[in-house]
Amino acid sequence: MQDAWYYDEGDKIWYYLDNNCKMVRGAKDKPLWKWIDSECCAFNEHGRINCDCITPGGYKVDGSGNWIK
Repeated sequence: MQDAWYYDEGDKIWYYLDNNCKMVRGAKDKPLWKWIDSECCAFNEHGRINCDCITPGGYKVDGSGNWIK
């Protein structure tokens, strides 16, 4: 299987699954950064994409979860 986005209707949250169907997730206070379709996205310890915020490392991400350079 290829990496894929998954939208949870109940949570209203996007998650990203790797090629082993495992949720991409970071650690507490340390997001996992992943390049997806030429964009760099940060995921928290629950597997949720960080959107429209400043990550714990001080990086700004837009409403789609993409890093703002």
